[in-house]
Amino acid sequence: MCMKILDAQEKVIHSEYAFLLRGGIVLDRENQPDKPVAWLPDETWDNITELDNLAGFHGLVASFEQFPRDWNNWYIDTEPENIPLIAEWETNLNVFQKMLVIRSCRPDRISFCIANFIVLNLGQRFVEPPVLDLKAVLDDSVAQTPLIFVLSPGVDPTSTLMQLVDSQEMTNHFMTLSLGQGQAPIATRSVLMQVFNKLWLKSPVILCGSMTVLTFQFFDQLSSTTSISP
Repeated sequence: MCMKILDAQEKVIHSEYAFLLRGGIVLDRENQPDKPVAWLPDETWDNITELDNLAGFHGLVASFEQFPRDWNNWYIDTEPENIPLIAEWETNLNVFQKMLVIRSCRPDRISFCIANFIVLNLGQRFVEPPVLDLKAVLDDSVAQTPLIFVLSPGVDPTSTLMQLVDSQEMTNHFMTLSLGQGQAPIATRSVLMQVFNKLWLKSPVILCGSMTVLTFQFFDQLSSTTSISP
């Protein structure tokens, strides 16, 4: 969305945007300049030499040949996007163009650059995930369809879920089940109890490979059933 807006404002150079998406693709290695330092991976050098071909980046290859120690210090920094580029490149390039240098040399840091770029152009709220309103999700749901949470690493909605359970006076009808070896039959019985006995069940069934297909088949059949306790 950010790039679409900038493109509509004619602030996007399409060749640079294409490089951000694809990186450097070397088609003629016979004419590719020799890598001047051993610490640069071949793929990184491919990106640098191809970036050097874009308008505004001519001389980047020569800079690595001229300032190898400075570029190495920049390259090994834990957050190179937050320190100045070497020599004239810090002042010659705009924010988007600096991202292309990061994209070429330290692709592991490009997501942070992109987030900063979005904040700079659109604002902080466009990089912050929306807060999940479980009550609103519950109000939009139906009894025939389970609520499945796809969690990011380190995220645990249990406390928020328990608050919702309390607010709905469902504490006595709530079950938590951690799946492990031999737990599949218990989970199956619990799902059946959930459907017909007004029970809320919290269980990571989606993580159990042997149950995933059966679980979805089961709820597909329930989608047309009306005798389900809400």
